Amino acid sequence: MPYILKVKNVSKSYKKKRVLKSISFDIDKGEIIGLVGPNGAGKTTLMKIIMNLIKNYEGELDFEENKKRIKQIGGIIENPSFYPNLSGRDNLKYFAEISGGYDKTHVDSIIKLMKIDGFVQKKVKNYSLGMKQRLGIAQALLNNPQFLILDEPTNGLDPEGVVEIREILEKVVKEKGISVLISSHILSEIENVCDKVLFLKNGELIQSIDLKNIDDNLIKTYIIETKNIINVQTFLESQGRLIQVIDDSKISFEVNHEHVEELIIQLVEEGIRFSAIYPSRDNLETKFFKVLGGNKIV
Repeated sequence: MPYILKVKNVSKSYKKKRVLKSISFDIDKGEIIGLVGPNGAGKTTLMKIIMNLIKNYEGELDFEENKKRIKQIGGIIENPSFYPNLSGRDNLKYFAEISGGYDKTHVDSIIKLMKIDGFVQKKVKNYSLGMKQRLGIAQALLNNPQFLILDEPTNGLDPEGVVEIREILEKVVKEKGISVLISSHILSEIENVCDKVLFLKNGELIQSIDLKNIDDNLIKTYIIETKNIINVQTFLESQGRLIQVIDDSKISFEVNHEHVEELIIQLVEEGIRFSAIYPSRDNLETKFFKVLGGNKIV
């Protein structure tokens, strides 16, 4: 797949402190990459380097095939800044004019996409943090970016707003084919929206997880839901399987993925009733604590 960016051995130091240490990864076109790690891991510094807000660093950024930094990068880093005495619409109009020209139809379409029509006429000084975040993403989309960088875009949003931002990102990526690099403290949303997740700790890339291509053959733990917990437990133990009773209706057990279908047939033949069997995977929060050694994300 064509790439939008290759990050090659990027490092950054402030005085004697190394804040990024030889970071390397690729972002393909139309891909959403999540960046997670505790505070101070280097996430924002890395995003600023990619956006050319920090110029003095080691390593290489390779943008597309022409190896030049693409012009159409949109992004919000930390808290978006606006003119407080102007309305949201006037702010968007101003930023559109200085970045290539104001097109009312285009700006109206972004306002509709971001669902900010209800407050975009109000002065920004009266906005909540969540409203500013929505307006910030709208601003980032003004120049039809090929690559979108979002640092904590769901900051200050209520749960409904978080879900809406996820849906908007998925829609933008699908319709426009852009790539997104996003950081967030809400790991469940990173897991829901991202294709890959990069774990950063102390300026190092500890692990990369491809969420869209998990090898099911690696799954060894399954959960069975049943009202006949004793019968299921006895059956699994008779096969010498390692089990764990989760509660009065669930048991986890280990099995090779290729043998699950055979096991289901055996349960049916034994007349043991059950309502569901499914693989047990660590969610992203569990992976986070395993990979980063218990560091808190906030």
